[in-house]
Amino acid sequence: MKKDHPASESAFFNPRIFTAFMLCSFGGWMAMLSFASTPSSGTLTTVSGPVTYTAGPFVQPNPSPLGLGQLDTGPRCNSSTFPCDSFDLTVTLPAGYTGTNCNAAVKVTLSWVDTGTGQSDYDLYIYEGVVGNLGGNTPADFQSATSGYRPEIATVAPLKDGTTHYTIKIVPFQPTGETVNVKIELLPGSGGCGTPGFGGADKTKANSPRYITFNAPPGSSAEVSNGEFNIGFNPFTHRIMVMNAGPVWRLTPPEILTPSKPECCEAL
Repeated sequence: MKKDHPASESAFFNPRIFTAFMLCSFGGWMAMLSFASTPSSGTLTTVSGPVTYTAGPFVQPNPSPLGLGQLDTGPRCNSSTFPCDSFDLTVTLPAGYTGTNCNAAVKVTLSWVDTGTGQSDYDLYIYEGVVGNLGGNTPADFQSATSGYRPEIATVAPLKDGTTHYTIKIVPFQPTGETVNVKIELLPGSGGCGTPGFGGADKTKANSPRYITFNAPPGSSAEVSNGEFNIGFNPFTHRIMVMNAGPVWRLTPPEILTPSKPECCEAL
């Protein structure tokens, strides 16, 4: 026997469907709120002591920037498909502080206790300035994104006198319902500014202890992010194999080029 429905159910408005929709919407809204950092912001100074906060629990994975076929230069963060936690950090240092604390840095430690099968994985990205949603095309200024190692630790350096804003993004790459803990510390550094005999004024002088920074070629795939730097050195050819987010690059120091160049010059 056919059962007739009231007009309110058989027309465009169905109370049951509407109720289900509202419950799902509320559940999604609660899911987005569940991982918000507590508190959502903090200020680090020379006298404040460490800044701490929690975020979570996380249940929805965000496999960026290298998951699900993605090969982005930075994480994706939005309120629906790619959830991230965001924390606003203000670092305020007095005038002249970095001049007398040359090795000062901000240490950010992300830790958690795995509540699943031991496979949880969270990544830490730090941007200078106030950053909202991310589309995968913005590399972080500082990061720690290992494969499930705990804790993730990133160091922000060098620092600046005055007030600087940072945005800390936590990406739940593979969550299993964890609440994470973040600790932010100001490290004043040890010793004086500079080491005698290290990196003197004459960078071309041989046999002097020093370090040299080789910048990646502009527009190359090695320029976009950080990765495992030294994965091999050949003592016969003196070439260095370096790896970025994906490609492997062979670096030829300038002093072994033909014709050779001073050690201060760019490598090939």
